[in-house]
Amino acid sequence: MPEDLLAKLEETESLLRTGVAGHLDRVERLLLAIARRAPAPAVASLAMNALTTASGIRRNGKSPEAAEALNEALSRLRWALLDAGKRS
Repeated sequence: MPEDLLAKLEETESLLRTGVAGHLDRVERLLLAIARRAPAPAVASLAMNALTTASGIRRNGKSPEAAEALNEALSRLRWALLDAGKRS
């Protein structure tokens, strides 16, 4: 399962690198899917944190601080998914 969720995270990161605002819909759907299928509550929480940050960017625009917060949230999510994969 973590491999599938990691693939969703990789797609999320790829969409964000393009910088196309229209991709935020897909990013939000992918992060929600990760949260719903997370192997542990902590992973779900990290996915929802990233989703909240991405939604804030949609509403308020992409400031350097918001971009940094999203990158950090995605990094934490990646580590949690990798760790969950080691445990399964």
